[in-house]
Amino acid sequence: MVARAHDCEPVNSASCRRWLHHLARLSLALVFLSAGISKLSDIPQFAGRIGDFGIIYDSLVVPAAWIFSILEVLLGVGLALRVRGSLAAALALLGIFIGVLAYGIYLGLDIECGCFGPGFHVNIRTQLIIDLGLVGWCGLVYWSQRQ
Repeated sequence: MVARAHDCEPVNSASCRRWLHHLARLSLALVFLSAGISKLSDIPQFAGRIGDFGIIYDSLVVPAAWIFSILEVLLGVGLALRVRGSLAAALALLGIFIGVLAYGIYLGLDIECGCFGPGFHVNIRTQLIIDLGLVGWCGLVYWSQRQ
């Protein structure tokens, strides 16, 4: 089905909110999927970024890299397939990421977080802003599904 301009009038109509919900949910799913897959493509690099924060024991850095990467892929799939609880789990994971980034900023670390895998070079301050934006995006998905 192709959306036409008149399908979304007025702006708060159920049809427009439905389209907005699908677009927001699927694009958020794509963000989590691409981040997780990108990290899985270079686990040692992502594990190194986790280790840079000094929060967990060195022996747990590689397992944590695997767990976070797989979680992101599963959340992406869950969001795409509308699995109940996926949005709440995505918010919880973002909360962890935001907490770690804020802690790194508090410590004065000037490092890349590896949040979107190799090839995406962003410092932790910028990534904190991105993650806060993703929290807002989750809010948009939640708001748009409540019809």
